[in-house]
Amino acid sequence: MMNDRDPHPQLSVCADDKHLVYSTWRNGRFELWASEADGSNAVKLSPQVVLGFVAGTCTPDAKSVIYAADGAIWRVPITGGTAERLDMPFSEFSYSPDGKLMFYHSQKVEGGAMHAKFLVTQANDPKTVLYALDTPYGMRFPRFTPDSKAIAFLLTRDHATNIWIQGLKESAPKQLTQFSSGEMFGFDWSRDGKHLAFSRGQHETDVVLMSNFR
Repeated sequence: MMNDRDPHPQLSVCADDKHLVYSTWRNGRFELWASEADGSNAVKLSPQVVLGFVAGTCTPDAKSVIYAADGAIWRVPITGGTAERLDMPFSEFSYSPDGKLMFYHSQKVEGGAMHAKFLVTQANDPKTVLYALDTPYGMRFPRFTPDSKAIAFLLTRDHATNIWIQGLKESAPKQLTQFSSGEMFGFDWSRDGKHLAFSRGQHETDVVLMSNFR
């Protein structure tokens, strides 16, 4: 439980189930904080303004937090201290549940077209790419599946958003959920991988005709 009135747009639980990492919107900027699981002993992790898309991710051993700021990726002890700039691309990334792998999102222009891929590496060696997987256009919120053998993401096709799965050793993604309409806004699995939670609905807009302006 947070004992302040500031909004916390992103929050995650570390693998040890003992620590929280969260972003706080305060004085017109995002700050990165960590605390015990009950919200106690909160500590500000970064003096820098952190970015929302990588607000803070625990390393598999729950001893450090990875975050994005100042056009780079940084690592800081979960108890606070001096941050270390990492030699890895400035992009979305995530660790596998078993702590052995990580992926980051790579984009480059070739032949006048943008090409995007998931680059999967060992968790402790982001420079050695094990798998390079094509990223479908419009993909959102990628994360590893509970068995660490695939990457799941949201994808809208034929006016419906569903969860799709890209196996690390497969050439093309497969559709997991089978909704024929509506949008999906977020999803995640339980720690044991037995339950899948997601939010879905429909954006609605009104068109208003105004005339006789003077």
